[in-house]
Amino acid sequence: EHHFVLFMVLEAETLVPTSESKPNIIYKKRSRIQYTQQQLDILEWTFQRYHYPAVDIVDNLAEELKLPTQKIS
Repeated sequence: EHHFVLFMVLEAETLVPTSESKPNIIYKKRSRIQYTQQQLDILEWTFQRYHYPAVDIVDNLAEELKLPTQKIS
């Protein structure tokens, strides 16, 4: 028995399943962050300088750029 999970992209939103084990899959919207050019510049510079930045660097970046820590990776 095969189960297929469909992912649909609508503009800046991605539909993702909330549970892969249930036959009737319920989808919730996961929005994407739109980075400003300044945020991108700082992130690119940081990741060029520190290929694997330490937790404190990531925490500082998140605070400075007003982004969730999970979005800095």
